[in-house]
Amino acid sequence: MDDIIDLNAERNKREQPDPEFSLKDDYGRPMFIFGIEYSMDGKQWSTRIIAYSWEDAEARLAAIKESGRVYGQIMGEVPA
Repeated sequence: MDDIIDLNAERNKREQPDPEFSLKDDYGRPMFIFGIEYSMDGKQWSTRIIAYSWEDAEARLAAIKESGRVYGQIMGEVPA
């Protein structure tokens, strides 16, 4: 007899991000990568932020709009 496949579970898996786009915070809570886009000098630009949810991503973008600043140039990165 063949195994029964739960189609709802399979469908839900496809609605989740790939593992490399799902992170955990220091307390084990899931965090996700969200894309941000903006226009400057007639061109479209984009970057990423990490947030707990779509609403959290929007709140983080609002905080960037309100208090964001350039603090320095990134010259390298230590791999995790």
